[in-house]
Amino acid sequence: MQPVLWDWSYSGGGSLGGSGTFTTNDGPSPYLITGITGTVEQDTITSLFAPGFLLTSDNRLYSSFPQFTDYQIGGVTGVGFTGATGNFLLGYDSFGGEYFLYTARQNEFTYGDLNFTATLRQQPPSTIPEPSSLLSFITLGGLIRLWRCSRS
Repeated sequence: MQPVLWDWSYSGGGSLGGSGTFTTNDGPSPYLITGITGTVEQDTITSLFAPGFLLTSDNRLYSSFPQFTDYQIGGVTGVGFTGATGNFLLGYDSFGGEYFLYTARQNEFTYGDLNFTATLRQQPPSTIPEPSSLLSFITLGGLIRLWRCSRS
């Protein structure tokens, strides 16, 4: 199992915007966000909060819209994290049909026309051979050994 990387960004709604990388488990959807890097509202992200820490964030990421758990269903949503100057929650609220950013340092929500996307990053190929490739390699080794033995 290797981590899965996602490029994410948001803009609009009067916000300054933000972007970075999520690290998640390898699925299936919803993926659990286990790491975050980037910037939010010109603030460098320093760490990810555990699920449930900030306004009941669940740190779940879905592969399709809406990419966060709906706040109206169960009262949990999005990803909670801290920056150099404050705490943040990026989530989704179906009541308004929009993504939002909660900034704890200013105790304010940024709603409306907030565009959020998280796109699966192309993963490097695995360095562990597939079982069929490994079997072929072993078979080839055996054939070479038989050929060498038959020549002696």
